[in-house]
Amino acid sequence: MEDNWVLRKVKVEGFDALSMVNTGYLDFEKKENFPFLLSVELELIDTVNDMPTGEENVCLTDIEEDLLKIFESTQEVHYIGHVTRKGWRDILCYVGSKNLDGEAIGAYCDNISANRDISIEINEDPQWNMVIGLLK
Repeated sequence: MEDNWVLRKVKVEGFDALSMVNTGYLDFEKKENFPFLLSVELELIDTVNDMPTGEENVCLTDIEEDLLKIFESTQEVHYIGHVTRKGWRDILCYVGSKNLDGEAIGAYCDNISANRDISIEINEDPQWNMVIGLLK
């Protein structure tokens, strides 16, 4: 798979949003080996016109990188990208199983939640239908 990062303006729940996604995953041939969408929702704290300031964006990127390292400590992770929408940033990746380091994730999220809301979900999505609109 060849990386192809694309920044796009999209609509989410009727509001403008920005997505930064790797469209190289559109034709990824091993999707069935990574059937779980792991999504993280991070609250935006410092915004202008509902989008993060430069400083906030740096903070969000740091959190994203830290979480990906924790996820990658237990298994292969396919990072699709993120969507920044009114008040939130969604980090999207696919994994092969639900076996994650819950203790490390919980400790990290406890630290983050002192300043902002954070939630993590894992949903079965073997055909990657939940992100297809972002990849096209």
